[in-house]
Amino acid sequence: MMKTELIALKDDVNGKLHMAKIDQGEVPTHVVEYWLNNVQRILGDTDLIEGEFKTSKRCLNGLSPKCCSNMNLGQRISELIIEGTTLTLTGSQLLKDTLTSQVPKIGVELPAQKLVGETTAEKSLEKVWELLMDGESRVVGVYGMGGIGKTKMAMVINNRILAKPGQFDKIIWVTQSQVWDIRGLQTDIAKKVDLDLSNEQDEIERMGRLHEALKRRKRILFIFDDMWQEFPLGKIGISEPTTDNGCKVLLTTRKKEVCNKMGCRAAIVKAETLTEEEAWELFLDKVDELTPEVMPTAKLVAKECSGLPLAIITVAAAMRGNGDIGDWTVALNDLRNFSNRIIDSEDIVFERLKFSYDRLPNEKLKKSFLFCSLYPEDYEILARELVDFWIIDGMVEGRNRQEEFLEGQFILKKLKDYCLLESVETYDDYYGEMSDAVKMHDLIRDMALRITNKYFMVKAGSLLQVLPNEVAWEEVLERASFMKNRISKVSIHPRCPNLSTLFLGGNPFLRSITHDFFVHMQCLRVLDLRCHLDKANHHLESLPDSISDLVNLHDLRLSWCTKLKKVPSLAKLVLLRRLELNNTAIEELPEGMEMLIKLRCLNLHAVKLREKIPMGLISKMSALQQLYLGGIELDKLYDVGGSESFANELLSLKELENLNTTFHCLSDYVTYVGSSKFNGLKCFVLTVGELCYYRVSHLGPPPRAAIQFIYSPDEGSAQNALFFPKNTKRVEINLFNDLTRLNELGWLIKE
Repeated sequence: MMKTELIALKDDVNGKLHMAKIDQGEVPTHVVEYWLNNVQRILGDTDLIEGEFKTSKRCLNGLSPKCCSNMNLGQRISELIIEGTTLTLTGSQLLKDTLTSQVPKIGVELPAQKLVGETTAEKSLEKVWELLMDGESRVVGVYGMGGIGKTKMAMVINNRILAKPGQFDKIIWVTQSQVWDIRGLQTDIAKKVDLDLSNEQDEIERMGRLHEALKRRKRILFIFDDMWQEFPLGKIGISEPTTDNGCKVLLTTRKKEVCNKMGCRAAIVKAETLTEEEAWELFLDKVDELTPEVMPTAKLVAKECSGLPLAIITVAAAMRGNGDIGDWTVALNDLRNFSNRIIDSEDIVFERLKFSYDRLPNEKLKKSFLFCSLYPEDYEILARELVDFWIIDGMVEGRNRQEEFLEGQFILKKLKDYCLLESVETYDDYYGEMSDAVKMHDLIRDMALRITNKYFMVKAGSLLQVLPNEVAWEEVLERASFMKNRISKVSIHPRCPNLSTLFLGGNPFLRSITHDFFVHMQCLRVLDLRCHLDKANHHLESLPDSISDLVNLHDLRLSWCTKLKKVPSLAKLVLLRRLELNNTAIEELPEGMEMLIKLRCLNLHAVKLREKIPMGLISKMSALQQLYLGGIELDKLYDVGGSESFANELLSLKELENLNTTFHCLSDYVTYVGSSKFNGLKCFVLTVGELCYYRVSHLGPPPRAAIQFIYSPDEGSAQNALFFPKNTKRVEINLFNDLTRLNELGWLIKE
């Protein structure tokens, strides 16, 4: 019995350890390892004693008089039982405690693909590796043209060090932007050593705290990728790399002078272009199959890419699957014409990348691609958000949301096939999980900005404290982006009659917008002023009344402006399709909400209303597909006893797919999900209970597929069975003592 129980406990512990290793990369604590070793020893001793016991029985039967051991077998068995019992009790307690601990991470493995150009790239890589491994070089620089593969080389170095621990105790990777930002650089480095500098405003204090945190660690490799200008390490808070502290710096840049000024001395490696043979091999790999007829012309096209891997990849992607010799001839002539106009190396890269853009098959794809340049450099753009903007802007059309979504996904795939966007994953604070995203290579973004120079004004992530003056806002301007800056006040009144998109989000210090800022923006369709949970705006309290006259507005986002109390009338904004007011300080709904009959998304998550939402208001918004009411106090949603009216309002929304809301009690919940008119939902959080509003208001993510039962009054609730929408992923039941039966829960447990 003891042996069986120990084996079961050991299997349970090992099972948990296995999952912890897979999910979090954690290892057993020393106590757990000690317990497992003892269990293994005891089980081995048990097997041994069982064998001796069988032998002793034969001895007692007279089979072999010399088999009996001098040691008292019974005493050994008794000791084994005592130790086994102790281990069983300890194991049972261990299962309740933490079994694992986190391994100190040297760094993060990066998705580095195989280096392009085996001979050329490998030679450069090995030079860099030798310099990092020798005892002399402390700062190593890699320079070369944009798109040549410097970042990929640094990624390979990063992963090689992780695979061969011992050289460094910590790798800190930082990607720099073209805009010099000492605070941003310090914050990025601090995060890698679990230091929070978000509340530290003084530059000297930030430098000192970071210096202290880094000084406690030895043998750090700092990788500064894509450096545009030099900076003193000490000004950041980084000690000079020395033999004593074991630290080194690896930097990549387009400029050799940056390497010199950073003190690389002789430790400088130039990333060379590919040989003609390597370029052709890469081109063949990316273009797939070529017919014998087009092969000679294709080889000349590859040669025109000047040995630049990024240019070869994008040009090959643009010609992939094309077997028409005429098209290939035109492509070759275009590239040669570009070459005749080339002035410098940047123009070489631009024209080759633009070649891929020019061959996008339609204007819809081109416009969708150029829209991505509104985001900051190296920004990971959520795929769902990008598609939403395309839909709102009219670039993606369909008879219903499903068709629009599929069309948006098709466009994303096409742009990725053309190597103009790359797939990544990023944290989606809307849903609280990792989600699909896309990213633009900085050179491809530069190319897009050159194309849109006349019609776009993009200053995203540029550390702006004020907007450009009126002169910069030309009448032909179509889109403007000032995302992720430090703008505190908008005091200009530009004349932009053609402006359709304005991104002002991610400005947590924005305090005021002048009353006439929006007066001459009659065509504005998208206005994004939102912030996020980690960088909320705690300053902006009101919006100018001129917003009320933006009659073409389709999308208004004000999330996480936590002091925003006044939103002007929306009565004229009859074309509005998306309205985000979540986590604002509004106490009453804006005037004219009843006119928003085309609204598809309404987010009122966690707003603290003083008055109840008028009955009949929600049902007037018959086009709603997404409705977020979580975190609103229950008595502001509907009166006790008014569940049927509230449920009927929800049930009248035939297009509804996403819902986050709360019900007073179980019977109210059943009135909704148990109705014959209930057609199901794709994503939802449905919460039941009087005590839930405080808790739900702190849930950032809108619904995925969860139901929470937090409290239910005594009256009649036990007579109600629980019905769950078929795609329910999580059920949480708390303080629900009168629940007696669950209906249709068996399938949920199985799934």
